[in-house]
Amino acid sequence: MASNYEKPPIFVLERTWDDTSKMPEKHKFQGVGSLKAEVYIDSGTYGMEFFLSKTLPQFHEAGRKLEMPWNTAFLEFENVLGGSYKTTWQEVLSEHFPEPVESEETEISREKEDFARATDLFIKKVLNNRKPRDLQWIYMEPGGDYRLSKDLMTPPRLHLMRFKEMVRVSKDLPAGSIPDPNEALQLEWYYMSYHRSDREKLVLSKTDLEVRSRRPHLSSSSHRRRPRRRHPSPLPRLGEAPPR
Repeated sequence: MASNYEKPPIFVLERTWDDTSKMPEKHKFQGVGSLKAEVYIDSGTYGMEFFLSKTLPQFHEAGRKLEMPWNTAFLEFENVLGGSYKTTWQEVLSEHFPEPVESEETEISREKEDFARATDLFIKKVLNNRKPRDLQWIYMEPGGDYRLSKDLMTPPRLHLMRFKEMVRVSKDLPAGSIPDPNEALQLEWYYMSYHRSDREKLVLSKTDLEVRSRRPHLSSSSHRRRPRRRHPSPLPRLGEAPPR
């Protein structure tokens, strides 16, 4: 069995869809009275990131809006899945959440924690990986077989926004053995995603991120003043302009 360190990431820096992509059809839910909600029907066309950032949050929002009981959510969720995704969900329910036999009169009560466990099992089964979040952290940290690197043509501001988005979405994957990176470590990964020739400009920029005392060593030209050490700071806020 291949190690997660040898496997490609679940999603990469470049998204599988953009504003010009044709979006899937939506399943329409009807609640009490005029209450309605719509959720993308996901067949896996745009990969697991689409499921985590679009389909699953939309379904949760529909459930809140329509006050959907968790027992109902278990049954309705397959309506927003298609193809192999729907088959996988049905397999998860059959294997881990079987319905009571006809002779049993008591209905099994499902709760929020049960649905969260079911979606975790679904994600693991779709990806055929027990620790999918580990796979993303391995991709985002420097030094792996697959490395997150900023495209030279991508503006720094967009790269920062995408980096933060990837961290957020990765945390929605089932957890593994690798701890989630704290802000200091995220900053190190963000710094290392830049090409070597651009890293010093990133450190020297006062409008981007502040210099971290534990940053990797940078050689400086003799005529350039060495940046002063600063206390650890979080990733730059989106309102701050990265260097051009």
